[in-house]
Amino acid sequence: MSVEWCAQCQVPLTEEEAAGGRCLTCGAEIARPVFEAPPPPPKVPPFFARWRPWAVVALVLLALVAGGLIGAQWPRPSADRGPEPGDRANAADTGPKKGQEAKPPADANRKEERREAAAPVSPPGSAGAVLGARIGLGMASPPADAAGPPAVAARPVTFPGPPDERQPLRAAVNPRYTGNEIILDDPEGEFVVDAIPVGQQRKLSGKVRRLRVSGNIGQRAFLDATRLQAKEILVEHTVGMDAQVKLNAPNGWVEFRGPIQTRSRLFVTAPDGTVSFHSNVGSLQPDTQVTVTAGNIEFANAIQGWNTVVDVTVTSGGRLKFKELTNGARLHYRRADPRDAAVAIVPGSVRAQAELLKVD
Repeated sequence: MSVEWCAQCQVPLTEEEAAGGRCLTCGAEIARPVFEAPPPPPKVPPFFARWRPWAVVALVLLALVAGGLIGAQWPRPSADRGPEPGDRANAADTGPKKGQEAKPPADANRKEERREAAAPVSPPGSAGAVLGARIGLGMASPPADAAGPPAVAARPVTFPGPPDERQPLRAAVNPRYTGNEIILDDPEGEFVVDAIPVGQQRKLSGKVRRLRVSGNIGQRAFLDATRLQAKEILVEHTVGMDAQVKLNAPNGWVEFRGPIQTRSRLFVTAPDGTVSFHSNVGSLQPDTQVTVTAGNIEFANAIQGWNTVVDVTVTSGGRLKFKELTNGARLHYRRADPRDAAVAIVPGSVRAQAELLKVD
């Protein structure tokens, strides 16, 4: 049931009391709200009333242009294709007649012209001509009478090998032991150092023909042979973690045959000599520091790992060869004398943020 209020006396009236339109108490007219019906929704104009004819014409023109572009890019049959099945009957007549010389097809001539035009011409003796001859790039040769620099024969890069070990040397005579130091005086003998235990030290001085380390150099061990003059030094096994090795072989030969473990430090002085690293399990492991002065230096396996730094000084006429430089390792090289000729390098792969840098 709805209730209406008199606007003058503010008395509530029921529907029956307000049916006469006046208040039963004061006789004032009761004002009733007038409800108007909502306007009808607007009519939607037809399509052609909303879009003018010129808009429809623009759409049609746009479709025609798009179709033309697609048709221009559509692949067409190549001129190099063979005859169609319907032309097989005429294919037999395309060959040369009896007594006539066969001529190459025009398409083949055009292909040869394009190939010759695209082939770069390198002067004789240049790096491009040499590289093209090595890997077969098919570079076009210049005319026979073309002037160019004289050809220079490349000098083969060879590395001195180790001495003949099939005839072992006699043991060094009269070695003197003073605490951790061993003093040698036998330029024609061989001295053998057994394994150096963890944390132990061995110091050698004097002269000897060959120094051979036959056992492992333990972790944190120290082998100091800076005051020993040797012609041959052979480290047969592992250089342990945090170990330190110092060797001296002027005009001699030094070879490492075992792995160089993490955080080890090597110092090798062999001016005009040969230093080589050979190992089946990787030569230099991460965080290794190597300093070498020699005439010929070779790393037969990978130099790898962050914080691995190899600093090489090459004496006059020397060469540097490495197999792989990877995983952030750094190989820096310089000449012992800035007046020497450039260092001959036999490079391997350099990848994974590794660095090969000339520092002199």
